[in-house]
Amino acid sequence: MDPGYYKVTEASENRPDVAAVVGILRRKGICPSVTDWTEAKRIVRYLIHTVDYGSTLGRSGRELLLLGCCDADLAGDSSDRKPCTGYMFSLGGATMTWVSRKQNCVAMSIMEAEYVALSEVTQEVGWLRHLPAELNEKQQREYTPSDKK
Repeated sequence: MDPGYYKVTEASENRPDVAAVVGILRRKGICPSVTDWTEAKRIVRYLIHTVDYGSTLGRSGRELLLLGCCDADLAGDSSDRKPCTGYMFSLGGATMTWVSRKQNCVAMSIMEAEYVALSEVTQEVGWLRHLPAELNEKQQREYTPSDKK
């Protein structure tokens, strides 16, 4: 396997903008097709042109607020019919954690897939809620999203 392929997979740990695509390519790492190599090269070109992009953590006029979102699909991978979970959390405007991966089970409904995703997100929130205190910062307020306006 070409070492360049592994450099692309390392990018997903630092760049949430390519995490989902790199995660899909990582599953095909044992026997990549010509299309997979083409996609890997496209990601490398994108990374070269966006090398100055980044996240910063700090006040800079923003409230230190933990925000997150999650989603799941139903049978997104046609080869094994397993759903995919994705979530992202930001703290003070900076992306702190992101995930895009296959679930370990086959869901029978979208509700079941969303429930599994929400279970994973709840575990992550448990850890992230204590992060500001570890950084000697104080989260100003609790945030509960609502669909009601």
